[in-house]
Amino acid sequence: MSLPDIAIICRANPINCGKNKRLITVETKSDIYPSKLLERCWISQKAFEIRIEKPPQFTYEPGQRICLGYNSVEREYSMASPPGDQDLLLCIRNVEGGRLSPQLGSAPLNTRFT
Repeated sequence: MSLPDIAIICRANPINCGKNKRLITVETKSDIYPSKLLERCWISQKAFEIRIEKPPQFTYEPGQRICLGYNSVEREYSMASPPGDQDLLLCIRNVEGGRLSPQLGSAPLNTRFT
């Protein structure tokens, strides 16, 4: 999939499986949601958190992951915020020479994700 800008791509839904209540994921149809970068906080030399705007129609369950895409680069992240929060919080490991994490680590606040 080639995306012109950064996008939230929701690809997996958690499923309750069996008596042990463990979560597994299954691939589903991709939905793309617009958003924007609200805040970034470096929590170590190699990791940072970003807070992005949660689109009004975006819903998810605990344990679900999202994919952030930029042009043809996509990376998956687990959400660190509970579903009831107003925004989405992601914890990201900055990979030196990586194709997406350095861009997220340096993108100006209010960058539009469409």
